[in-house]
Order: sequence, then C-alpha cells, then structure tokens
Amino acid sequence: MQGWLVKFVQFRVKHPFVFSDELIAHLNQAAADPDSAVEVMDDVLYQTLRERGILFGYPVLVEDDEDVVAAVQYLSAQDKGRFIYVDTLFKCMVQECAFFYPTVGLYEFYLCQVLTRFLQFFLNAEVHPFANKPLDELLQDPRYLEQLAALEVSFDQQTKVDISFSFASGLRNSFAFFDIFTVVSWNRSCQDNPSNVHKMMTFREQKKRLQEQVFFVMVAMMWANNQTSSGWLKWRRQLRMKPFPKPERRLLSVYCHTADIPKKVCRQLLRKPLGIAELSLSVNCAIVSRYLLEQTILMQLLCNKPGLSESMYVLADSLQLTRSQLHASLSSVTTFFDQYHEEFSFLTGKAVFSHLKSYSTDSVNNIVRKNMSAIMREIKNTNELYETLLRASHQPLSKQESQFVRKQLLSIAKTVPALAIFCLPAGAIVLAAMTKLLPFSILPDAFVEQDT
Repeated sequence: MQGWLVKFVQFRVKHPFVFSDELIAHLNQAAADPDSAVEVMDDVLYQTLRERGILFGYPVLVEDDEDVVAAVQYLSAQDKGRFIYVDTLFKCMVQECAFFYPTVGLYEFYLCQVLTRFLQFFLNAEVHPFANKPLDELLQDPRYLEQLAALEVSFDQQTKVDISFSFASGLRNSFAFFDIFTVVSWNRSCQDNPSNVHKMMTFREQKKRLQEQVFFVMVAMMWANNQTSSGWLKWRRQLRMKPFPKPERRLLSVYCHTADIPKKVCRQLLRKPLGIAELSLSVNCAIVSRYLLEQTILMQLLCNKPGLSESMYVLADSLQLTRSQLHASLSSVTTFFDQYHEEFSFLTGKAVFSHLKSYSTDSVNNIVRKNMSAIMREIKNTNELYETLLRASHQPLSKQESQFVRKQLLSIAKTVPALAIFCLPAGAIVLAAMTKLLPFSILPDAFVEQDT
C-alpha cells in the first residue's frame, strides 16, 4: 500500500510547481551574477516561506491551482499543516535545483534531485543505486519505495506543524523556518563541496544554536519592554510577582520547550535582566537576521505591544539591519496578519489588531503617494490597462477585465520595492490604495467581485 509521500510525489508530478515571472527573473539574476547569487536565492527562499506563512507560524495555502486546494480540503488540521510544510520544503528545494541546474530544465529531474537530497539528509541513505534513473522508473523500484517509506516515517516524526491558528501552535510552527533553512543550507554546501554530504550533524548543531538565539533575543526584548525604571524589578520582587506578565510567560514557555532550552537556563534568564547589547549573536547571514527581527515583531504583536519600541531599533542595529529593513519587516508581519485576519480569532477584539489594520493601510497609502509618478508611467506604458482604467470611470468592468486590472496593478506595484512586500499573497491592501489614490474616477462598483 502506498504511503502519503509517494502519493504526494505523484501529485506534484501531475501538478508541477508554478514558477512566476518574478521568480524566473530572480533565478536569471542569480545565474548572471555569481557574487550576489546567495543573497538573491535567500530572497527567493524568504519570499516563499513568507507566502506560505511558515515565517510567522501560520501555514496557509496560496496556490491559485484549484487542484492543490482540492487535495487538502478533507485533511485534518495536522495533516494539512504537514502537507503545506512538506510542499513548501519541496518547492524551496526545487527552486534551488532550478538555480544549480539551469540548463537541464526538466521538472522531474528536479524532483529526483530533491528526493535524493532528502534521503541523504534525513536518512544518510546510500543513493548510488538510484542515480541517473528517471522518476517514473524509480517509483516502480521496490528498493526505492522502501527508502521513501522510511523517509515518510522521518517526516512524520519531525513535522509537528498544524494550522489550528492558535497562540501556541503559531509559536511552535515558526521554528519550521530553521528546519527548511537548515536543509537548504546543507544542500548549497554540498553543491560547493560534495564531501559535505555526510556533514548533516554540523548543520543540525547550527540549527540548534540559532533556535537558542531566538529564545535569548525574546527574553532580552521582554526585559527591555517591561523594565521601565531602575526600581521596577525590585518592586515586583517585593510583591512576589513574576518578572513578566502572563502572555510573555506563556510565550517563553512555548519557545523554551520548542527550542529545547533546559529549564534551569530558562529560570536563570528570568531572575536576572538580560540586555540586548549583552547578546552574542552568531548570525552571519541576512536571512536569519530578518527572521530574528520578524519573530521579535511577532512576539510584540502576540503580547499586545504593536509598533516599534526603542529596543527594536537597538536589536536591528545588533543584527546589522537598516531602518528601512526594520520598517519593511514590520510591514511584512502586519500585512500577513491583516490579510488573514479572519483566521486569528485569538486576536479578535484586541487593540493591537486595529493598530495592525490602520498601520498597513497608512503605510501603503503613503508609499503609493510617494511613487505615484513612477506608477502612472508604468500604467501609461501598458495601453490596454490605461484604457481599461479610463473605461472603469463610467461603466462596470467584466469579470475578465477586472481580473486583468488586478493582475496588472499588482505587477506594477511589485516594481516598487517598498510596495512589493504588501503584494503578498493577494495584495488586497495595495489594490485598494491604488484604485483610491490613482487619478482615475473609478466607479465604486466598477470592479466585479471575484466570487460572483
């Protein structure tokens, strides 16, 4: 009897991952400029993880392919979470293969390479007997199927992602970033030096250190947020109060368990203030710095403390991130939560949620105003779009015209770096701002609703 992994591979053979024009442009840029290839591919990886909600701990389906949605609609929350995680892991690795083997261009070849890497990384399996064989032949080989069955067991044991959209599950799920980042980093090292194939433990140890750093950063940020005066800690101790309010203690408990931090270490960190400047962060790549920053913003959000505090600027400096990157990270988090606000029942009614919506809207409106000339120039260069927008001022558009306008406006928005982050996954905030602020007298009902 076939397990779920074989069925998944067969599904992805039949329904290949879609490479957007933007992704293809990134892959071409990485191939053309080897010096910036790692940075570009990190951006590709980060964007994929952001789209799927892996960065923020709340996996979501963003595929336009109806077959993908149909494939998971009857799954339980845990199984659906596993599907999104495994699918995201495969997609990230397929993108890496497309970069490392640009002239091959065979999708099934990429899937074969990904499965080979997974067998090596998760099982330390011998893959020579399966080299240079087509995927359809491998899926008929009992020895290969046995290896995939073992790989499926490994995935089942290690994948704890679910999509219950709860406070605790989101925190646990967010560590899935390190799982995917570790596999991708190891794969890149193997491409540079094939002898690194058997050095999985080195990368797993690096993953553990990075998880610990997330915990230490969270503790330092909580001390910074709560210690408002020199007598604060002494006052709380006199009243025999816990050092942090309940939401923060709950958050730290989940992080401590997920990162496998010894309870003794956790208790020590809660007794003595830990300053951000005291942290020894061994972060040597921008993608991890961005993740640490966005996790901190997420922590602030869950603790009902939105916005950018002074400690956030100190942390950004420690991570060698610019002010613009800090504001982009805040925009990234707020846009995601605004896009899927109906799912986050545990945030409903909190003041932080209203703050998120207003922050996202105000940010996008300001960016559109600042870049109006460039946006209008792009619109006028696309004659069909320009004429359609003019027509929308005196008559409703058809469903096809409405879809065309949405697609074109989002494509133009993505050319503005400050706006691009708001275009994911559906760009509703961007579309609302552009149709409101652009110099077209668009009828309120000019656009046909997507679900009509």
